Amino acid sequence: MSNEIEQIRITIEEKKEMIGLGDAILRLSKNRDWKKLIDTEFFEKEPQRLVALLAHPSMQDDASQKELRNQMLAVAYFRQYLHRIGIFAQQASQSIGEDRLTEAELLAEDLGE
Repeated sequence: MSNEIEQIRITIEEKKEMIGLGDAILRLSKNRDWKKLIDTEFFEKEPQRLVALLAHPSMQDDASQKELRNQMLAVAYFRQYLHRIGIFAQQASQSIGEDRLTEAELLAEDLGE
């Protein structure tokens, strides 16, 4: 088996894993507990709480302000991470068919030699 075939098979497996992650996020996002805990409490209410704390008189020292900003960034990074997995899964899903065709062509070439 050629190195090209092995590489395309690895690529296909990696794309399957990414598609699986995307599917997992879709399943989770439909779950009532996820909606309550993550969508409502973490993505909506937590940023509001943190922004309010930025103005609180007891949170005006540099260390507190930095910690609040870090926590706000954590919310943003987690949201971005979930979105990025969804995008990568969609791209993998759209291109895996082409990879399978390439694999079949390479196999046919190997058999023809």
